[in-house]
Amino acid sequence: MADYELYGDYNRGDDEPDEGPAPHPAIVWGARILRAACMTVLIAVCAIILVRVVAAEYYPSAMKDLAYTDPIASHLDAGGQINPVTQEISVPFESSDRGWFYADNLIVIPETGSLQCTVRINRRALETIRETYGLSELTLSDTTFRFVLENNAAYEARNPDSGWDKPEGSVTCTPAEYEASAVTGDSALFYHYFKVCFDGVDLTDVQWFRLKIYVEGVTYQSDESDLAAICIYENNDRYHTFEPYKLSKREEYLP
Repeated sequence: MADYELYGDYNRGDDEPDEGPAPHPAIVWGARILRAACMTVLIAVCAIILVRVVAAEYYPSAMKDLAYTDPIASHLDAGGQINPVTQEISVPFESSDRGWFYADNLIVIPETGSLQCTVRINRRALETIRETYGLSELTLSDTTFRFVLENNAAYEARNPDSGWDKPEGSVTCTPAEYEASAVTGDSALFYHYFKVCFDGVDLTDVQWFRLKIYVEGVTYQSDESDLAAICIYENNDRYHTFEPYKLSKREEYLP
């Protein structure tokens, strides 16, 4: 074998520059460390985003499943049937600016006049709520917030100039507000959840219900402009239809 073949010189032409000395080992290792660090940061950012996406879709089963409150259980024990329905809440945040509360998992049982939903709050928002209302402290429990269901007629009675466009031919329901019959809570990852239940609700001719969320211990303005509220129920066949709610096996009623 010729010498030029041993040293690889046959690959370099006469007019090609010399490659020069190899980089210092410290530079090589530094580049490797920098590349590894960048990859680690990228993976960490992707992992955080993935966790947040998963957390936003996750609900503890007790917070999203049908809760058998006393009126529902009594109805079933007496031999009655239930036909729960649901619909997607069109605007689940109480405010596009604040976004403290998020409502989901609406279940309606016409036979007992029951409405249930999940209200989710990011635990980091608790400090903002405390500062907004000037409270010395605010801790999460089943009684931190008071939940009230208000129908469209009650809202219109207090806000005659609201400008709400009623569907043509609609009938005005009787103004009514309802206190929650049961509230339970749970926490997971970044969020705290409330399972909010109402029973004995008159659904006759109601166009919509909104869920009003009061912070216990706060005095609100007379027009409740500082109130958090979410429209959780809309009875309008053109835009928001109801679909049957299918009970999972774990939701089956056991007397």
